Amino acid sequence: MTERSIIFNSEMVCAILKGRKTETRRPVIIPLSMEIDEIEYNRIIDKYKHKLKELQKCGLKCPYGEVGDRLWVRETLTIDAYLDVWYSADNQFLDKECEIQEWKYKDSEWTGKVPSIHMPIWASRITLEITGIYTHRLQNIGYVALTREGYVFNKSVLSEEEFINLWDSLYKPPYDWDSNPFVWVVRF
Repeated sequence: MTERSIIFNSEMVCAILKGRKTETRRPVIIPLSMEIDEIEYNRIIDKYKHKLKELQKCGLKCPYGEVGDRLWVRETLTIDAYLDVWYSADNQFLDKECEIQEWKYKDSEWTGKVPSIHMPIWASRITLEITGIYTHRLQNIGYVALTREGYVFNKSVLSEEEFINLWDSLYKPPYDWDSNPFVWVVRF
């Protein structure tokens, strides 16, 4: 079993804490070492999209791990003037003893928001166990998958635009919604 980190924004952290978010999608990125063009990439993914062992033989591995591995969640933190540490997603206090010397950011003591990328593992309050991994095209996401992504339905209608807008705010071409890239679907 391996542990890796994964970043979620505040909205998705809250969805995980409430038990609504049970999977995430991340683009399948071609490693430069594979030296294949887009046509060959699409052929490989189309042929083996549900057979991870075959994808791995082609040199494509899910960067988030395998079934049984764990992901510790990185999220934005805030350190106030009293040097108390808070989770920004839901304003919960970090319930661990820590010395402010452990909170170095850019070689100086830090107060204010600490970006999720700089959150240390010991401050993580969420650990997810991977229960499934597969790939598909981004736009093949449906109603059930959107609920697993943590989206709430209002009056039985989900605004797919919310998911699209969030995706496009995180990923640019060739991984944006309109490009319809292959994505890793990681269940936890």
